[in-house]
Amino acid sequence: MLFDNLLSIVTFIPLIGAAIMALFLRGNDEAARANAKWLALAATGASFLASLFLLTGFDASNPDFQFVEEG
Repeated sequence: MLFDNLLSIVTFIPLIGAAIMALFLRGNDEAARANAKWLALAATGASFLASLFLLTGFDASNPDFQFVEEG
């Protein structure tokens, strides 16, 4: 498989984006709002692209669990 921890990456990209927003994007001005929108778009896009890798690696004929992470 391409990445062994791709499911965690898809899960935590939005959380990382929200944490960056909470820590670094302060203020009520127009620039802070615009930066927050771009960061949200980037995090959403990255999560979507990572989920496409999950989609391409999914085997519908396999009834077992897929993308299982063992830690």
